[in-house]
Amino acid sequence: MAAKPPATRVYLDTCPIVSVIKQEPGLWKEGMKVLLAMDRGDIQIVASTLLLIELAGYNGGMKEDQQDSMIERFLRQSKIHWVEVDVSIATEARKLAKKHLLRGADATHLATALRYEAEYFMSRDKRFPYGEKIGTTKVVHPRVVWNTTIDDAQIDEQAD
Repeated sequence: MAAKPPATRVYLDTCPIVSVIKQEPGLWKEGMKVLLAMDRGDIQIVASTLLLIELAGYNGGMKEDQQDSMIERFLRQSKIHWVEVDVSIATEARKLAKKHLLRGADATHLATALRYEAEYFMSRDKRFPYGEKIGTTKVVHPRVVWNTTIDDAQIDEQAD
């Protein structure tokens, strides 16, 4: 039997997770598909520990038990490749912030994605250069970048 090819590496920003937790109309389903694809092993999520800090400080109407449940289910598991921000990521973030007019945290997320050679950087923040490829990383809104599954169809049905 042939070995399974390596999973597509995806960097997931904070805002798609917030959309899932809040079940924001028109926004949550694609983020949920990404999280389920990670759970199945269809993609490899790379994320900065900055994501956990941002979620801990977020108070935009999320129910605390929902937030805790989402963090426990998807974010505190070994399937995510967690990355600590170091000086070289911070240095690259400063360059990206200037070049793309990004805020510090957003530039840090993008710099981390570039460092770990994520094929996709997924976010919903308005300032990112969507559709552009920076290094080997394409900046996109959350979307299916794996072979579609029944889980994806079920999420679409739930969202209708």
